[in-house]
Amino acid sequence: MKQIALPLGLVMATLAHGQVRMVVLIDGRRAGTASLTQRLTDKGGKVVNMALNIQSGDDDVHIESQWVYDPKGAPTRMFQQVIVSGKDHNHHEAIVTFDEDGANVVIDDDGDRSTKHIPLIASNMREDPSEFWFVRDQPIVGETVVAYRFNIDSLVWEQVTTVYKGMRPVTTDGRRELANVVTSEQGSAFLDINGLPLRLDLPNSSLERQWDK
Repeated sequence: MKQIALPLGLVMATLAHGQVRMVVLIDGRRAGTASLTQRLTDKGGKVVNMALNIQSGDDDVHIESQWVYDPKGAPTRMFQQVIVSGKDHNHHEAIVTFDEDGANVVIDDDGDRSTKHIPLIASNMREDPSEFWFVRDQPIVGETVVAYRFNIDSLVWEQVTTVYKGMRPVTTDGRRELANVVTSEQGSAFLDINGLPLRLDLPNSSLERQWDK
């Protein structure tokens, strides 16, 4: 289930203050719901929060995630909590802070606490301007950003290439909208004209906007 939460980093270029509700689809079938909120900070950074509730067999999985970025798009803090209830019971929590040498991780698995440091070569860029696309910056079609993102599931730095593909129509929840298309190795995001996600196509799932009726 954690694999669903992580690639959402590709769609963090959302409206400065906004919230959306989404349905989670796995193999085309409804598996749960999600909500995403974002706000800009007083210092020009941004904070993104996501909550997912997913039914997996006999288990209910609740995932809370948070990403915090500085004004240049570099991560300053990440948080993830996964609570599984039902037939299987477990609680996983990870808190990540960043310094000039890399990522510092504190993990709690059902009370078993551990710490790790995952370095990043100084020449590898972690500042990701695409985090602010459609928030304060408007990319041109074909604009590309190559940056290293920290994967809170696998605890590794990954080089990610993010590309703005332009606009195309997309239909979600019976409503057709014009979407900004942003792609990377993590998947594709279809964002409305304000930058809020309409649809996210991920390697093992998809999320689609639900509209207020």
